[in-house]
Amino acid sequence: MKFTFLAAVAGSFLSFLLLTNAQQKRADQKAQPYDDSEGYAVLSFVLEGAGKSWESKVIRVKALTDSEKEMTEQLDECVTIPKEFQAAAGDFRNKAKTRFLLQEKFSSRLRLALVGRPHVDTSDAARPPRTEKEMRDRLTGGTYDVSAVGFDETKTRAIVYVNYVCGGLCGGGGFHLLEKGRNGWREADGIAKCTWMY
Repeated sequence: MKFTFLAAVAGSFLSFLLLTNAQQKRADQKAQPYDDSEGYAVLSFVLEGAGKSWESKVIRVKALTDSEKEMTEQLDECVTIPKEFQAAAGDFRNKAKTRFLLQEKFSSRLRLALVGRPHVDTSDAARPPRTEKEMRDRLTGGTYDVSAVGFDETKTRAIVYVNYVCGGLCGGGGFHLLEKGRNGWREADGIAKCTWMY
C-alpha cells in the first residue's frame, strides 16, 4: 500500500517535471531570433568589460534574453533616467516584453559561448573534458543573463541589463546606459549607475 502510494506520488511529480520542461521548450521555440547588429555591438562591449572584471576566460551567455516585468521595474526604481535616455528606456521596456534567442553575432574579441540554446547538440558538453585546458575552460566563470538592448531613435543611446551568476552568493550585475561616439560604444558619463553584487 505504501509502495503504491509512493509510486503514485513519484509518478505525479515526474509527470509534472516533464510537463514543465516541455512547456519551457515550447516557450523557447517561440522566441524570436535577436537580429539587431547594433544590439550585438552594445552587448559585445558590455560583456567584454564584464568578462575582464570577473576574469572570465570564456564568456557564457544564456541564449534567451531576460524578459521580466521585475527587470523593468528595477530600472525605474534603481536609475533616474536622464531626459536624453527616455526614448531608449521606452524601447528597453517594450523589448523586455519579448524573449529573444541570441545568435552567434557578437563582435567581442573574447571567447563567447551561448548556453541553454534549444535544439542544439549538447553531446560535447556531456562528455568529460579531455585535457587540463578544457577542464579549466569549462570551470572558469559563471553565466551572464542579458536583455535585448533598448535604443533611442538614432541608435546613439542605449540601455541594457546584464546579470552575472557564478554560484549561490556569487555574482552581480546592473543596468548600463551607453552612448555611441566616434570610437564606438562607451558608458555614459555623469549618470549614477545601478549595480549590485551578491
